[in-house]
Amino acid sequence: MRINIESGALPTPAFYLLNGLAAIIAGFGLLANSPAVVIGAMLVAMLIGPISGIALAIIDARFALLKKSLLTLFSGGVLIYAIGMILGLLYPEQSQSQEIIARTAPNTMDVMVALAGGTAGAYATISRNLSVAVVGVAVATALVPPLTASGILLANGKYDLALGALILTLTNILAIQFTNALVLWVAGFRRLDTDAAEDEKVKDSKWQQSLLFIRRNAVSLVLLIGISIYLTLNFQQKLKQQSYEAAVNKIVKQSIANQPNYVVSISYDVADKTPKKSPTDTSKPYLIRVLLQGLTPPKYSDIQSMEQKIIALSKARFPSRPQAKLQVRFVPEQVIETTPITKDDVKLDEASLSQIKESNK
Repeated sequence: MRINIESGALPTPAFYLLNGLAAIIAGFGLLANSPAVVIGAMLVAMLIGPISGIALAIIDARFALLKKSLLTLFSGGVLIYAIGMILGLLYPEQSQSQEIIARTAPNTMDVMVALAGGTAGAYATISRNLSVAVVGVAVATALVPPLTASGILLANGKYDLALGALILTLTNILAIQFTNALVLWVAGFRRLDTDAAEDEKVKDSKWQQSLLFIRRNAVSLVLLIGISIYLTLNFQQKLKQQSYEAAVNKIVKQSIANQPNYVVSISYDVADKTPKKSPTDTSKPYLIRVLLQGLTPPKYSDIQSMEQKIIALSKARFPSRPQAKLQVRFVPEQVIETTPITKDDVKLDEASLSQIKESNK
């Protein structure tokens, strides 16, 4: 099994060829917004090999294998990233498809998926009854698409989104590597005989063996915990923002409940150009744009009441955020019927109304 893991970590021509093809297929799947194509691309990806090699090198304390596995993983990742950038330059108009954007905001759920995938991959590696190729598909799904998406976005100048996709890739790599190392360690894949003194200290103590495992995986563990904390805070902030937007949406809908209007869209942004309260004031209000459509324009008093409620909500939910400002755009709607029920249902001139009365007679 060690030989199989080490051979999978070699930078062979087949490794680069298959990963390059996987990146091409995944890239076109992302650009075409096709989840089926993205998943199908993983059938030819080969990224589980060097990650398993890194895990084995760490628990065996073998620097040569670690160096070789890291080089293989890095070079394969650079190849995938470069292909993503080329596809991004060729097809800039599709660079923000739903499949690509979905991989730019990692959260704690992505960490859980990567941990589960890494555990399954390691278990399949050491099990004689399971195919590691099948589990490798699930692992590759967590690596190749976000890495390709990051290259596509970077090529089109979407630096923040590209960074989010890259963070997702690094998170998945760390999670998969750590769970691989943990499964291999529990299964007995550890060489303590390389250090006789160390072997004497840990051979009779499971607690000391656990400490040895943590010490050998300290770098991966610290990085994984740090990224997990960041993603958890980011995820909580996202949930808080979603709850806030739902509350604003409710306020707007309640304010126009008795009007023949409806909400088309609500967007949230920071105003770029607003009057300053003083020459030293650099704060920008948190601008909420509401697009209404209907028959009767809302009154100024209605908009003012709506804004006051939103300001109170914003202060309660986000005290440190700039004051909210409401901007309502109203699009008049004209209802046209051949035989209107009332004159209010349609805007017609007197001649048209006369013609309708005559036709009704």
